[in-house]
Amino acid sequence: MLERKHLQTLEGYVSGFQPTWNNDLIKLNSNENPYPPSPKIKDYFKDFNFDQLRFYPNAKSDSLRECIANIYDIDVENIFCGNGSDEIISLLFRGFFEENSSVIIPYPTYTLYETVAKIHDVNTICIDTEEDFSIDVDKILSSSKKAAGIVIVNPNAPTGILLSVEKIKFILNQFKGLVILDEAYIDFADENSSCLQLIKTYPNLIVLRTLSKSYSLCGIRLGYCFASKDIISILDKIKDSYNINTITQLLAEEGLKDRAYFNHNLEKVKSTRTRLGHELVNLGFDIYGQNANFLLCKPNNGLEAKAIYDYLAEQNIFIRYFDQPRLADKLRISIGTEKEIDILLINLHKLVREKGMSFESSV
Repeated sequence: MLERKHLQTLEGYVSGFQPTWNNDLIKLNSNENPYPPSPKIKDYFKDFNFDQLRFYPNAKSDSLRECIANIYDIDVENIFCGNGSDEIISLLFRGFFEENSSVIIPYPTYTLYETVAKIHDVNTICIDTEEDFSIDVDKILSSSKKAAGIVIVNPNAPTGILLSVEKIKFILNQFKGLVILDEAYIDFADENSSCLQLIKTYPNLIVLRTLSKSYSLCGIRLGYCFASKDIISILDKIKDSYNINTITQLLAEEGLKDRAYFNHNLEKVKSTRTRLGHELVNLGFDIYGQNANFLLCKPNNGLEAKAIYDYLAEQNIFIRYFDQPRLADKLRISIGTEKEIDILLINLHKLVREKGMSFESSV
């Protein structure tokens, strides 16, 4: 084989199962937004001049960065746009971590970070979360002396647990290496949960965001991040020459501008999340953090997580099952539309009835 030696045993990142689409499919396994993107995007492209696609895109996505700056009250020089958050994550490991250095990652969390670390020959120090999946910052810091960076997904995936701004500040006050704070799901958390404004105080902090979750734009692959001017300048130096295509830049800007539609969809997702959490508890499930557009739950009603997953898949309802330590007895359910959650709950009720368990329901 011709690949580098350290890649010979690499297991690539495994995304959620992508079933073939049909009208009867209910897809609740990849944390996609159940509602369509802003209708203003479609309106914008009615008169789009496709002749401009023969030109290269704006190399730094300047107009898009200015749009983001206005929305978040952050200087343009503190913003970088990438081909999804995945590209930004890869660039961070390429630009800031030497080979054989180490980064701290809580477990469980978004597994792409460990995969990207291995690709760049960077060691990962995995710190187990507590029994309830909360992150112990003292454990993180006690292992940080030899680490070049700390990665925290907040709210965490797949647990939905949120670490407070105060605890993030505590880490930043103690640790001088790079702190990567992935806020992919922060829009679904309570107001003032974000640490975005801390980049103005801590030059070693980088905050990641994405249009995939709260903006219903998984398909355009647009991520962005906030950090000191020094960090942003490094990312600009090492990115691909034209890393974001013209269509994506324009789509992203139109989606970001429609704040009313964005906020309306957020409230619908949050309301459905509250309802689903209540119903799952009544059906004999334990649920964990309620800060994202999904719920991690554990059946305590005599049913096995994998059996529930298989049963729902037979009904064309797809949720997420993780065959890995501490998660194999749990399920992650993305928040769908009210109709989709109705159908999910009807099928869960049926399954629980067949096992002779009691429950309460408003369905």
